[in-house]
Amino acid sequence: MQINIKYIKRVVKWGFASLLSIVGILFLLFLSSEWWCPEFWGSQNVGKNLYLLHWERNTYQFVYSTDVHGRTCYHGAPILPSYENDEYADTYVKKWAYTDKWIALIAYNFTNSRNEYFIVEKNYKTDAEDTLVAKKIRNEHITQITDSMQFIKECKLHGIKF
Repeated sequence: MQINIKYIKRVVKWGFASLLSIVGILFLLFLSSEWWCPEFWGSQNVGKNLYLLHWERNTYQFVYSTDVHGRTCYHGAPILPSYENDEYADTYVKKWAYTDKWIALIAYNFTNSRNEYFIVEKNYKTDAEDTLVAKKIRNEHITQITDSMQFIKECKLHGIKF
């Protein structure tokens, strides 16, 4: 039996070309999915560089980020008081609603086993780095409400519908 070198070269050439095409198509699908469906990657944009990132236990982490790939955010500076004295506080968003000027968040604190309510005002300037803006939002533009009825009243006052 004789080995046909031309046949082997042709098979290797077309096999390599096919493999390269498949890798290229998968790469393009990956890149385009960051633009077309950021929800697939667990990123929810609520405006002004604020994002909700899918976390664990069917909850979301509320972050500020300018490091966005396409329309997808993968990480950012936490906005909610998720870290207290460098310790993990387990506060994650369960539900949210937003308008052009306001964001309403219902979060759950796993450490204290209770719901926490937040109203975030989106009229801040974004000229500093992420951690500085996150601290400014946390200190000046976020209101924590302890009573659920007061939270509902504030949502209606600002035109936020759940």
